[in-house]
Amino acid sequence: MNKQEWYLVYTRPRAENTGAMNLRKQGYKVFFPQIIIEKPGVRQEMLKIEPMFPRYLFVKLHKEKDNWAPIKSTIGVSYLVTFGQEPAVVPTSLVNYMMRSADNNGVLRQKAEVKKHTKGEEVTIQNGVFRGKDAKFFSYNSRERVTILLEFLGQELITEIPLNSL
Repeated sequence: MNKQEWYLVYTRPRAENTGAMNLRKQGYKVFFPQIIIEKPGVRQEMLKIEPMFPRYLFVKLHKEKDNWAPIKSTIGVSYLVTFGQEPAVVPTSLVNYMMRSADNNGVLRQKAEVKKHTKGEEVTIQNGVFRGKDAKFFSYNSRERVTILLEFLGQELITEIPLNSL
């Protein structure tokens, strides 16, 4: 393999910004997608920016040429996600799609909408980066965010997405 690819980094709790900043300081190219939910009737200054994938960052690396060792000891980072002995490669098309959908700070905007779901219910993601993917509803986290169980890169992943994505 002679090209750079995106890999998945798992951060310490609520340390995505710290991990991203420290990885960038070390010269790594990092993408930390965040989301802002536009709630009906809520002023812009009251909106909250949240990680799109809590505790996850994407880092672009060359598998053979780049030094991976500093990643695991970076402040804010827990570890580089692996499948067995291999680091988890994230499809470049997925990261590029998220980057195109985000502003210069990596923030995506979505409008909130109210729907009712029950735990274990099969749902289909209607918009966003996982559009068309099937998942199982897990729980409501707030009026705008839900937790789902999704198959991602061959593994089951529990993640948060905007409610209006279902």
